[in-house]
Amino acid sequence: MHSALSIAGSDPTGGAGLQADLQVFRHFGVHAAAVPTALTIQDGSHVQRVLPVFPSVVLEQLRTTLSAVRPHAIKIGMLASDDVVRNVLLALAPLDPAVPVVIDPVLASSDGTPLLEKRAYGSLRDLAHGRRLLTPNWPEMEILVSADLPRKRDAEAAARELLDELVLDALLLKGGH
Repeated sequence: MHSALSIAGSDPTGGAGLQADLQVFRHFGVHAAAVPTALTIQDGSHVQRVLPVFPSVVLEQLRTTLSAVRPHAIKIGMLASDDVVRNVLLALAPLDPAVPVVIDPVLASSDGTPLLEKRAYGSLRDLAHGRRLLTPNWPEMEILVSADLPRKRDAEAAARELLDELVLDALLLKGGH
């Protein structure tokens, strides 16, 4: 059986994050492994609080999980803090480069609540560098292209710029949030 690892925040409603990833993996007959990066307190329409997991715990969980389960693919979602991003990068460094890594750069919830601290944007770009697929929505792509403040620009040109800068295999620009 194929296996996939989700590295993401926990959405207790099951509408996103680890819970949604695990449901999708299971639906397609894939063994699901998961490492939480943050706990959220939310009701499906509003995020009330984000509690990042201790970065050292994320690193230890990833190292232990990757030694026990050799995933055929890795999906990365919400990372919450710069320290968590850096520890994910550290844990994935020895990973076989043939294992595809898909990054959904979750920067904010649909209600606008920040889900990644701004100081982590540069580290997120480092984590995304050379990966298989990046799946930003439009606001996320604007932030990642400028690595500073969003600015309006041509979508295709911005996507190509990010694709080239991060040496990605592919970029899937999602519409809206």
